[in-house]
Amino acid sequence: MDDFQRICLEGEENVRLFVVSFRPSPGEDDTSENVEALISSLQLDYPHIPMNVIQTNATFARALALELGASQCADSDLMLFIDVDMTFSSASLDRIRLHTIKGHQVYYPIVFSEFDPYISRKNTAGGYDHTVIDETVGYWRAFGFGIVSIYRSDLRMAGGLDTSILGWGREDVDLFEKVLKSGIKVFRAADPGLIHIFHHVDCDKNLEASQYEMCQGTLYSTYGAAPTLTKTILENPVILDDT
Repeated sequence: MDDFQRICLEGEENVRLFVVSFRPSPGEDDTSENVEALISSLQLDYPHIPMNVIQTNATFARALALELGASQCADSDLMLFIDVDMTFSSASLDRIRLHTIKGHQVYYPIVFSEFDPYISRKNTAGGYDHTVIDETVGYWRAFGFGIVSIYRSDLRMAGGLDTSILGWGREDVDLFEKVLKSGIKVFRAADPGLIHIFHHVDCDKNLEASQYEMCQGTLYSTYGAAPTLTKTILENPVILDDT
């Protein structure tokens, strides 16, 4: 939201914002009121920019979230599906508008995903710079398809998202395959302005088997770069005693 305020609101970008809020899972804090308050506060300061919170009484399902957001848009609207754990830049918005062509091309940016800073940035005090692109602090998520810009009409032509997919994962691959089959061109490129901020991943064991496997793969890939992990193990051989 800091990025959205600085880049989109203060930068007077022609945008609309839809935030989809789900019922918290067991053991999670209910942050829905905080979300509502934050958006309401920004709306007072920037009344000319439409900002909406869509509250749902369902447990989290990303496909449903994206479909709910898309349902608020017109067929001629250019949509960016982005998660709250992403940071973005004004240059990213320029590339999104450049690389997404109605009826012809969908943009699937390759985002940079941070490693666990406890491992990759041990000696960093007082926080760290999320804009740093370096193989020691993160990796390009070449097989990630969750962040996408697409016109609503093209989303409908491709068949939309499968809202029967619940929880985390698989809905992005499903949509990607639908776009490929639709005949619309897919454009992929590394975007240094789109960075996935590190956070710990908890894989729900109740997920469908393929989703759980995807989640586990993401979890393990965010520990750190191979040389960093090797050095850590060599310096702390006791780690191997726990395996």
